[in-house]
Amino acid sequence: MIRPTDIHPESRHSMGFPEVDIGADAEIMSWPRVLVIEERKDGVFLDRYTQEGQPAGDTWHASVDEAKDQAQDEYDGMLTDWKEVPPEIGSEELVHFTLTQFG
Repeated sequence: MIRPTDIHPESRHSMGFPEVDIGADAEIMSWPRVLVIEERKDGVFLDRYTQEGQPAGDTWHASVDEAKDQAQDEYDGMLTDWKEVPPEIGSEELVHFTLTQFG
C-alpha cells in the first residue's frame, strides 16, 4: 500500500498506450493507494488502484522482484510492507479488504 500523502512524486500514469497517446492531451489517472502484484500467464503485473477501488494504472514486468523495484522507484518512501492477499478475496473486494486489514 501507499501511505496517505499529499506529496505525489513526478511519476504518474495516463490512459492509453504511451507510444500513441502520450502528450499534453493525455488523461492522467488518479493517484493510487493500493498496489497489487499479480502473476499471470503473460507475465507479472503491477496494478494500481485508488482508495475508491478505481484502476490507476498498470505495468507489465518479467518478475515479481522487477515489479517491486518499479513500485519502489515510483513511490520511494511511501510504501508499506508487501502483504499477501488470500486467494478467496475477489477483485471487487480487493481494495476494501486491503485498506481495512492493512491500512
